[in-house]
Amino acid sequence: MSPLDHSGSSKEGVSYTYKGHDGYAPIFAYVGTQGHMLECELRPGKQHCQSGTTAFIARSVETLQTLGLGGKCLLRLDSGNAAADNFDAFGDHYFIVKRNPHRECPEQMLALARRVGDKQDSREGKNVYTGFFDHFHPGGDQNRPCVPVAFEVIERTIDIDGQKLLVPKLEVNTW
Repeated sequence: MSPLDHSGSSKEGVSYTYKGHDGYAPIFAYVGTQGHMLECELRPGKQHCQSGTTAFIARSVETLQTLGLGGKCLLRLDSGNAAADNFDAFGDHYFIVKRNPHRECPEQMLALARRVGDKQDSREGKNVYTGFFDHFHPGGDQNRPCVPVAFEVIERTIDIDGQKLLVPKLEVNTW
C-alpha cells in the first residue's frame, strides 16, 4: 500500500498515515494486463490497511463475475493483507500474498531453505536459496487448509565490498 500524500490539505478523510504525512490510504483492484481499474476506495490515512479488505476482495471478485470475467484470476496482495480472513474471500482464484516473516526465525528459514530449496548461482559470499514449502496455515489456524509458500533466503557471508562477515547476514522473503 502506498499512502497518497495530501499534506496541507483540508480534504475530507485526510489524516496522518504510517508514512508520516497527512493523506489517504487507498486500496485498488486492477484487471487485465493493461491495468484497468476494477474497484477502488479512498480510505482515511489513519485506517489500517486490513480494515475492510476482506469485503473489498469479495466485492472485486463479484464484480469480475458480473463482467463475465468469472474464470480463475490472480489476486495479488501486500504483506499488510496476509490476514487469514482474506484467504476465505479468494475462493478458488489464484493468489499471491507477500508475507511478513517477522514471527519466523531467519536461521530456521535458512535451515529449511538449505534442506528443501534450490541454491542459485551468485557471487562469492552470497548464497541464494529459492523454493516452496507447504505446511503454512493462514493465520496459524490448524483448521484451515495449508497453502504453498514460495521463499527466497539470501545468506551473505561477505559484503558487497569484499569484507568477510563474522555473522552471516540473512534476508528472508516469502509469498
